[in-house]
Amino acid sequence: EIIAELLSMALATAEHIDQRPEASIFELGVDVLIDPDERLWLLEANVRPEAVAGNHERVGHMLREMS
Repeated sequence: EIIAELLSMALATAEHIDQRPEASIFELGVDVLIDPDERLWLLEANVRPEAVAGNHERVGHMLREMS
């Protein structure tokens, strides 16, 4: 069930981004958090994920703040 929800979230995100005239989706990076209740939280979506590689420290800090 989580896989189906992840796919649905990713497709909905891609469709939303694709509506923007300046967006050209060749590759989509989607960062998702699954909480203990198995709810999905979209943290970030990038149409050029390689351009934002290295954000792990920022995401780690955000997750520590949430707990």
